[in-house]
Amino acid sequence: MRDNISNNLNNIGDAYLKLGKTKLAIETIAESLEIARETNNEWDIALSSLSLAEAHMEAGNFKLALKFAKESLDLSNKIGSDLSDLQYTHEVLSEIYYELNQYQLAYDHFSIHNALHDSLNSTNNIKKVTSLELQYKHDQETQATLLAAEQTEAIHQAETEKQKVIKYGLIGGFVVMLIFALTITSASIVRKKANLKLTAQNSLIKEQKEQIAMNLVEVKTLNHSLDNTNNMLQQLSKFKERLTGMIVHDLKNPLNSIINLTKERLTINAGKQMLNMVLNILDVQKFESAQFTLQQDTLQLRSLVDKAIEQVYFLAERKSIKINNRIPQGMKIFAEEEIQVGL
Repeated sequence: MRDNISNNLNNIGDAYLKLGKTKLAIETIAESLEIARETNNEWDIALSSLSLAEAHMEAGNFKLALKFAKESLDLSNKIGSDLSDLQYTHEVLSEIYYELNQYQLAYDHFSIHNALHDSLNSTNNIKKVTSLELQYKHDQETQATLLAAEQTEAIHQAETEKQKVIKYGLIGGFVVMLIFALTITSASIVRKKANLKLTAQNSLIKEQKEQIAMNLVEVKTLNHSLDNTNNMLQQLSKFKERLTGMIVHDLKNPLNSIINLTKERLTINAGKQMLNMVLNILDVQKFESAQFTLQQDTLQLRSLVDKAIEQVYFLAERKSIKINNRIPQGMKIFAEEEIQVGL
């Protein structure tokens, strides 16, 4: 159990070292080395010593790094570590000696590192070649067996396929004939349905055309009737205008005679009022026929109201109504005087 703890702490220390947290790495790996020594696990001692050497080298403590690296190398040689472990240990020692300016020792360990590297590659190559040869031989035997089985299976499959082709050929021919018959029958049914539908659509289109033609006749008749009615209304309107003009024009002269012959104030005012009404009717007719031109001017509003009061004075007096003009002097409007007074 504690062996696993030592190994885990060593891995955590390596992680701290990679993250640049050198102090935490040294503390964690030192704890891992202490546990390995308590359990007397030489493998873990060699591993933790080498990791601690790397951590001290990163911190610049090259003498301490040398101490732990040499301890790791001694134990690795003793317990017969893998060539890859020994190779890496010599590489670390070469770097430490280089930093301590002991170049000969650095070179010696670097040479051992290269020799172990070549030896490791040679061993790996031999193992790889041997493995490939065995694999090739096994693959050849497997392929020969599979080839024989495939040939037997191919002969059996060919015979089976031949029987299937004959069987399916007969079934296929029957199915094709059946499909052909069904297709012909279905096409005939579809064609009959299409003809019936087309006939119904043609009949409907014909009825719609007849209805449209009838509607057009009705519209033409209605338009002709509306034209006649409009003409009659225009004629009646013109007749009304002419009749009104004649009546109003005929009233103008008698009213002037009444105004000129009488001396009574009330009669004169009533005559003038009626005369103004007649003149206004004539002006309206001129306006409708585009013959009327307004004669606008700046007028005194109070004076216009006085004239209007004078026109209705006799009616107000009969009903005991008193009319007062409270419009201030000087208020003006822009209008036609005759129309305003007549109104």
